[in-house]
Amino acid sequence: MYCHNNNLLYKKRIKLTIDQTDPEIYSKLLPEWDQVLNQKHFKEYTRGSGYQAYWKCTTYNDSYKVDIYSRVIRNYGCPYCGGRQVNLR
Repeated sequence: MYCHNNNLLYKKRIKLTIDQTDPEIYSKLLPEWDQVLNQKHFKEYTRGSGYQAYWKCTTYNDSYKVDIYSRVIRNYGCPYCGGRQVNLR
């Protein structure tokens, strides 16, 4: 989309949400999205968001906190399953 501002023509950036850009990733990660602890729905964020979201581990059934960018783009998963933290339960 192009906009005019003080006789300059520039391209306006439109932020696309996760469900618009990566439907496969969206459908894969949606069950892991903790809808109780997160204030908004998963599809309201962009894939590069730095929002620290809560995700549900499918193995330990616990919630963990990772930013959306790291979970969607860098494919970071549960810190307990990945051996980065110890689950004391």
